[in-house]
Amino acid sequence: SVADNTLIAVNDAYARMHGYAVEELLGRHYSLTCELSADALGDVLRGINETGHVVGEYPHRRKDGTTFPTLHEISLVRDAQGRPVSRVGFVIDVSAREEAVAALRQSEARFRAVYRNAPIGIAIADVAGRIQEANPLLCAMLGYREEELKAQTFRTVTHPDDYDPERLRVQRVLSGESPAELFENRFGTQANSSA
Repeated sequence: SVADNTLIAVNDAYARMHGYAVEELLGRHYSLTCELSADALGDVLRGINETGHVVGEYPHRRKDGTTFPTLHEISLVRDAQGRPVSRVGFVIDVSAREEAVAALRQSEARFRAVYRNAPIGIAIADVAGRIQEANPLLCAMLGYREEELKAQTFRTVTHPDDYDPERLRVQRVLSGESPAELFENRFGTQANSSA
């Protein structure tokens, strides 16, 4: 209800999401399930009243007191004379997405730790062979700082006699002809290239 910011109708999914029965929510203030502070909730409600529609992410609270992230789409409903009479909201629990993002961050942190501390030189390059990242050991092996190495391509750091065979192996992987290629080649160090 626009007049007193109470819930006048909720579906079973909304009630279950919050750990209530439908009857427990009817007539209750929005703040029962919305974790926003009174000021923040007031700002959201004013925004809806002014624009007629809002989409945002807001924390919600279950009956047991636990909170969870939600995605809201809320629209203002007006009567025939254009007066606001209610708001209709669609609420999605995005906890699974948040958990997936957190897991991805953890996985990325683990990858970064392994990559940075690997006992072998590792580089990440784009399909054109431009070096995007290089781990500390590869930089030390080739005598470049990472920023200097990122300005190179595999062509500029690979021994000239080894470049064409390397390029053909990479092409086999990129075309799908081969799932992976294992090969040895020689690299030129910065000291060699400046001599």
